[in-house]
Amino acid sequence: MFEDLSVLFSWQTVLMCLAIYGIVFIFRRFLEGIRWLDLKDKIYWRDVIIPTSPLIFGALIGVLPASSNLTPGSIGATMFNRIIFCLVCGLASSYVYAKVFALIKSVKLSGLTSSSDGTETVVSTETTVTSAPPVTTSVTPPPVITTSTTTMTVPADDGSEKGD
Repeated sequence: MFEDLSVLFSWQTVLMCLAIYGIVFIFRRFLEGIRWLDLKDKIYWRDVIIPTSPLIFGALIGVLPASSNLTPGSIGATMFNRIIFCLVCGLASSYVYAKVFALIKSVKLSGLTSSSDGTETVVSTETTVTSAPPVTTSVTPPPVITTSTTTMTVPADDGSEKGD
């Protein structure tokens, strides 16, 4: 039974959650952009439609026969399984989007940064995990984690050639 739960943590699940989040985002921006509807101030829109729209779009995606290609493992075998899977993805879509966005943001910040004095700082972080030396006890020691950071400051390229 628990082997089937592993498919919930696959790349297809993450992509389905991100797709549902994107569809809901576009739907919301489009309808809120229509001025004569004036939806931003309506309580029904804010308290009912927006919170349930990921579920609605998830169920609609699950009904589509092509969604069997988007679901991991044997989940796509029946329409009921696809609808339930897409409903769960709809529920988790904003949480998954927040985590993926935070991951992308942290990767960006650990790369190239520039300062106001015209130099660029390249930060490279390397993390290595090595196992602890063997011990003759029955308890396995935790792995040793070593992190090293190298910082190099180089002048920013202003586009001019110095040899001309």
